[in-house]
Amino acid sequence: MEVGLTTADILKDIISLVFKKVVFEPTFCPMYVQLCSDLNEKLPSFPQEEPDIKVITFKRVLFNNCQEASEGAEGLRAEIAKFTG
Repeated sequence: MEVGLTTADILKDIISLVFKKVVFEPTFCPMYVQLCSDLNEKLPSFPQEEPDIKVITFKRVLFNNCQEASEGAEGLRAEIAKFTG
């Protein structure tokens, strides 16, 4: 199936948009889970340009987005703790 996805950057942008929608619309989380499952199966993977780095896949990029959000939240909690003592 041809989806018109030609670069890893486009893949990353799509995942970023879906991730933001999930965060801001948790009511629709089951629908977004299904969407991510379908996209994971249908979207192509891309080779990494640097050696010793794994292939860029939907699942890997989504995981990285989740990890970055989690780490950002930890930093924010630490900053809040400084101010609230």
